[in-house]
Amino acid sequence: MIQVRAFQVMCQTARMVGGGARDNKMNLLDRRFDEAFELAVSSHRLQPRSGTSIPHLGHLLSVASMVIDDGGDTDQAIGGLLHDIDVLGDAAVADVGSRFGSRVRRIVIAVGGGRPPTPAAWRSVKADHVAGMATSPLESWRVSLADSLSEARYVLSDLRQHGPLAFDAEQGRALQWYHRSLAATYAGLVPGPMLDDYARVVAEIESIAW
Repeated sequence: MIQVRAFQVMCQTARMVGGGARDNKMNLLDRRFDEAFELAVSSHRLQPRSGTSIPHLGHLLSVASMVIDDGGDTDQAIGGLLHDIDVLGDAAVADVGSRFGSRVRRIVIAVGGGRPPTPAAWRSVKADHVAGMATSPLESWRVSLADSLSEARYVLSDLRQHGPLAFDAEQGRALQWYHRSLAATYAGLVPGPMLDDYARVVAEIESIAW
């Protein structure tokens, strides 16, 4: 509860400094964000989103954008851009830490999932991720929620285009379980407009019967 309260105070402070309705001050992104953007582009330029020809970079930009719009600070915005850098290995994560600081490194480790798990290990890996959310660094929570919302929007887009045939029944039910579990966990950690958006997307995913 102490960690949750600390995060909520951080959110309130970030929004007040970051250009919320209460004032016209700006939480300016520093030059490290420019460097992180260049690293994200160079690292992920040729990486497609799984199962598509769409550049994965779009997801990273989406996550960073949502973090910024939600009042996130520079470290969190950089974490949004670089949260999947761990697919390149431990050396890449260590490089992020040396270039952008230990706080960004903690966010990347907490949010990034490394290389995608095998189908047989998928549910176990995702269950561990959900279970560890509440004890992960509080600065990672906003980035993690943005990552989950972006991923859920891709799922929903596929469902709107193709209906239940977008996924086989086992995969569809697994995705419902995963996002339902995340939404329940985030509800106790990061209440706010982004969580409300996520809950709406998850509810629509849940409405599909397989």
